[in-house]
Amino acid sequence: MSTSTAKPAGRPQGRRGILRLPVRWLVAILVFLLVLVLVIAAAVWFAGAHRYTVQAAPEPTVPQPLVTP
Repeated sequence: MSTSTAKPAGRPQGRRGILRLPVRWLVAILVFLLVLVLVIAAAVWFAGAHRYTVQAAPEPTVPQPLVTP
């Protein structure tokens, strides 16, 4: 009865992660994308809020009666 059931050193050779990238690379990519989305959303929100608050409200137009000959 042999007890030589030693496993190879290192990580198991299963598919860990997408495209065989290390887990910390995936976390870094996800954090980068999250920050990028937040920056774009903040820029769009600030541009929209800035545009609507600085611009004066248009004057209400009074409908003119139709002049028929």
